[in-house]
Amino acid sequence: MEDRETFFTHDKQFYRSLFSMLLMVSLQNVVAYCVNMADNIMLGSYSQDALSGAATVNQIFFMVQMLAGSIGNGLIVIASQYWGRKLVWPIRVLTGVAVRWSVFFGCIVVVLCGALPRQLLLIFTSDQAILSQGLIYLRLIKWTFIIYMAANVFYCALRSMGNVHTSFIISLASLAVNISVNYVLIFGHLGRQFKWMMKHQLRKMPFIGFACARSHQIFVDKRGPSKIKKTYDEARKILQGGMSLSVFPEGARTFTGHMGVFRRGAFMLADDLQLPVVPMTINGCFDVMPRMR
Repeated sequence: MEDRETFFTHDKQFYRSLFSMLLMVSLQNVVAYCVNMADNIMLGSYSQDALSGAATVNQIFFMVQMLAGSIGNGLIVIASQYWGRKLVWPIRVLTGVAVRWSVFFGCIVVVLCGALPRQLLLIFTSDQAILSQGLIYLRLIKWTFIIYMAANVFYCALRSMGNVHTSFIISLASLAVNISVNYVLIFGHLGRQFKWMMKHQLRKMPFIGFACARSHQIFVDKRGPSKIKKTYDEARKILQGGMSLSVFPEGARTFTGHMGVFRRGAFMLADDLQLPVVPMTINGCFDVMPRMR
């Protein structure tokens, strides 16, 4: 009797590889869900408006995911055929094309979110409190859309070559980082509540300046008596509210590696409010990164 062709193969190794890949991909999707769930739990315990604002922005992110998924799945379908014939070079070319298209569409989304943020969020809600929180969240998260779309292409390229473990490990690491960083940034659990005093020039630094301004750190501005008084008043208000204040009394990094002369402004403020001064030191910075003239 002739053996009839069937849809299912009798190759056991094929099924072992298939179910191993299915398990890894499923676990990666579970981890991705846990990342989103952790965000919602933390934001919900902090503020319902913040949670609703983030959920509104996530509608935009959902569309980004659909766009990234379309490009990534198309890459998997085509690239896996080349991998079956052990042709690596076409996969590299296809991955490069997919990355370029992903970055292109990601940039379009970022531009739209930067130019029309309120109009985009108004599609999903008209509540002003939610809109306010959503705009803050969108202003920060929009830059991650490009990174997400490009990273998704690399995940799909790995999947097309049968490598699902790397992306799963990365997903686990992102879950751990997400929870720990959110725990610090959302709830401020640094072990001690305090503010920094820093040069006003640092406000212009990308990301760092924006983050410091949003967290209400104090920028020291010495461009006139009124600016100095404003800085002094801000520091006084923070200290009177029970918040600690971290100050670099030398005012600048050393050129020699030795301690410089202390400025007296912070000490005068502590004496005026009758607050204790706790000395701290940071050793080794000059050896790692000396200041150049």
